[in-house]
Amino acid sequence: MIYFRFVFIFLFLLTTFNCIGQRVSDDDLKRFSKKIRKEITGVVIDQSTGIKGRGVISFGRKLIFQYDVPENWYPFDDYKQVLVKNLIDNGNEKMYINGEIDLGYYYYKNNKLIKSISIDWEEFDKLRFTLGEFIELTNHPKSNGLEIKLKRPLGWEVKEGDGPHIVKKFVNEQKIYLMYVKEIGQFFSKDEVNSFFKNDSDVKEFILGMIGKNEDDFKLKKHKVVTIENHPFLYFSDSEKKERMGKEFEIISHYWVSFLEDQMIYFMGSSLSNEDYYNEFYKITNSIKLLNQY
Repeated sequence: MIYFRFVFIFLFLLTTFNCIGQRVSDDDLKRFSKKIRKEITGVVIDQSTGIKGRGVISFGRKLIFQYDVPENWYPFDDYKQVLVKNLIDNGNEKMYINGEIDLGYYYYKNNKLIKSISIDWEEFDKLRFTLGEFIELTNHPKSNGLEIKLKRPLGWEVKEGDGPHIVKKFVNEQKIYLMYVKEIGQFFSKDEVNSFFKNDSDVKEFILGMIGKNEDDFKLKKHKVVTIENHPFLYFSDSEKKERMGKEFEIISHYWVSFLEDQMIYFMGSSLSNEDYYNEFYKITNSIKLLNQY
């Protein structure tokens, strides 16, 4: 599988065309295709399969990458989907969206075209937020024995958590999603968790204590009990006003918190902007698998 590993392709577009935030011209695409053609023609692109670069041409708003494949090479049925996901995961889709550039991939065997793939730049925009593989956290030392895994979004960086209780965090530009686990020294059954979350006054007091603020410092937007993997969680969101370089903006955060055995666990998504990314954070949370309860 070609993972489009040529870093110079990405850098060349950014520096030469300055395509972040603007549409590149057809003439720019022609010049770009000529430069890349010189770089990849006859070069083994994928060492594992022996695929070689055949050339690059531009046709209007489309860049077409051509490859020669070995005799024993055959594409998978979902080859296009895998290719699109890899481009997104590597962050390469941004330049095609911003430049409004379509892509084509042509594969030749014995000088005969055996596979062609077309990707419109709008397809990247529609799939910009897509979940990738599971991140296994069961053996992570900060998970405290909880058997947990969840899917990371494609293109988001996976980082170790700061401090003693943040297990992992996913970061993408101004957005962050993290997982927190802390031992509380008391075992909670599922029924006890359900009972606790039914008391609204206790819930509000718990939220304030959990985030270490009083009612004047933040605005509780909503809260309700939800189910994740058959286990009760308290969902709530809050907002805070912040100031940076004389400009005010609102941070909207979303939390899913519960007690699992003798651990308090929560998942939190937030963004340093005025945008609310609840749908993205919800999709990550919805991928969570909690194996301890089974």
